[in-house]
Amino acid sequence: EMNNRRNEYKKTQSPSNRPEQKTRDSQLSRKYTVSSKRQKKDLSSDSPRVDANNFYNDIISAINYLKAGELDVQIEGLKRIRTILSGSPPPIQELLELGALPYILKHLQHPNETSKLEAAWCLTNIASGNTLQTSTILPAIPDLKNCLYHQNTMIQEQSAWCLGNIAADSGEGRERLLRQEGVVGAVAQLLLSSSKSLPPTAAFALANFAKRPNSCISLFFDVHLIPIFMSALSKDEETQSELYWLFSYLTVGASPDEVMMFVNQGLVQSLVSTLIQQSKVELMVPCLRIIGNITSQPDPYFTDIFVKHSGFLNTLQICLHSSQRMIKKEAAWVLSQLSAGSFEHIRAIYDSGIISQIPNLIDSSAFDIKKELAFTALNTLSGAPNLSHLFLNQKLIRVFVM
Repeated sequence: EMNNRRNEYKKTQSPSNRPEQKTRDSQLSRKYTVSSKRQKKDLSSDSPRVDANNFYNDIISAINYLKAGELDVQIEGLKRIRTILSGSPPPIQELLELGALPYILKHLQHPNETSKLEAAWCLTNIASGNTLQTSTILPAIPDLKNCLYHQNTMIQEQSAWCLGNIAADSGEGRERLLRQEGVVGAVAQLLLSSSKSLPPTAAFALANFAKRPNSCISLFFDVHLIPIFMSALSKDEETQSELYWLFSYLTVGASPDEVMMFVNQGLVQSLVSTLIQQSKVELMVPCLRIIGNITSQPDPYFTDIFVKHSGFLNTLQICLHSSQRMIKKEAAWVLSQLSAGSFEHIRAIYDSGIISQIPNLIDSSAFDIKKELAFTALNTLSGAPNLSHLFLNQKLIRVFVM
């Protein structure tokens, strides 16, 4: 009966709460609140000159270039459209209404590398628009998937980026994309590239592929793919951050066997190391999200591996006092999950000194953080009644009468 009562307070948290932001700059730098959609800016010095205040005439001019017979002229038209779509905001609707899309789609299939690259870039920025605008390029998904196998890494990257934008937009586009046989594996292989910019873009795409709702989530739990995901964690911080978001999506509602696939590949050590190093907020937030998802498993083993990990509880305590609100909130949620475990788990949390800090943390925290801390107190009093006298000495009863 006690176990059933404690489980009532063990919660899972959907990654759909991750805030949205549509665009990013050309350096791929993003805050942890970054969306899942990104516009590619054109900062190259050799780009065609266009008038940002007169893009209507520029689009018509570019389409006329695309209608020309010579390939070089058509490519110039693609470059002009690419430059126009790099504006802020990009005139996507005007470009679609003036009929440029069929020409762009045609060039994605062209054997010329420049044609493919420019077309993929244009499609990427069209896919950074709204759902209706993004839906216009869904027929390009098979060709974009084929471009993932191209020998040109720039074409691979731009295609992965475009597919990532499509997957981020809606469940319909995501499902249609994931039904393309081998697409997850093809993008995963790009994580292994020696290119500096390709792995973070591939990780970005994969994270969007895994967003919910998703009837194809089982595609990610492949014995050949997970080692690739884990090995790419050693690359740059942006790749690591995107992969942590990927793992946060995959561990929501995952079965114990699916979670164990990640545990066996060393994910726990990676997560705890990231926290101990007090890494950037872009890494810390998804890292804590994964830990909360894993410890929501009913099997106590998944709580044991964190509670008994050297340095974890002390580091979690530091996170609870972070000046970064999102880190503090995620840490409070993780603590509420841990406290829904066994008596031994609760005792370990108490011994770490965290319990005694809950009243002060509640006093200084926003309501959503107070709520998680209150769950921790309730789980603790419910699961470890033998410690109630210690709790009262720490005045934890204040949690329930504020």
